[in-house]
Parts: sequence; structure tokens; C-alpha cells
Amino acid sequence: MATPVTLAGAVPDTQYPFDGADLTGYLFRGEPAPDRELFWRINSSGALRDGDLKPLRRNGQDQLFDVRADPRELVDLAQTRPAEAAELVAQWDRVDATLLPYPERT
Repeated sequence: MATPVTLAGAVPDTQYPFDGADLTGYLFRGEPAPDRELFWRINSSGALRDGDLKPLRRNGQDQLFDVRADPRELVDLAQTRPAEAAELVAQWDRVDATLLPYPERT
């Protein structure tokens, strides 16, 4: 949420600090990308981008994509590269555990 909040010119509530990176410099001013993995989650789905690899969790199913070689994410590599998939999914779980719980839908 850091990027859209920054673009909107808003200031986050101090009780809810950013848990992500502001990418406006990278997207609009040619600055280097933040030196960290990119992580996002929506409801029960989420993903992490670390280099060219992106593990994706959708409806409880974990997948792995090489977004440079397969930008449309058509080929799931989780079965052919299980060690990398497992490590990146574990990395996603570690990051997810540091964040506030995702709000329950009512």
C-alpha cells in the first residue's frame, strides 16, 4: 500500500505503518528498486517476488513462476523446481507472519 498511498499524497495512520516498500522512485524517477523482496496478499491469496521467481498462493494452492521467462504466468514450475518453490513459499510465510492479520470478511 505504500506506493498508492504516496501517489495519493496521503499520510498513513501511525497505528498502521507501511508494511511494504514505496516504489514511486523506481516507477517514475528511474531510481533503483528497493533491495528487498516484494510481497503482497489479498484475502487468502498472496505472492512474493524475489528476483525473477514469484511464488503465488491462490485459494490455498501454491504455484511458482519465472516472471522474466514467462511474464503471463502460464507455466507453473512448482512441480519441476520443488526445492525453490518450497524455499520461496517458506519465505512468503515468514514475511506474512510479521504483518498484521488480514481482516476477516463479514
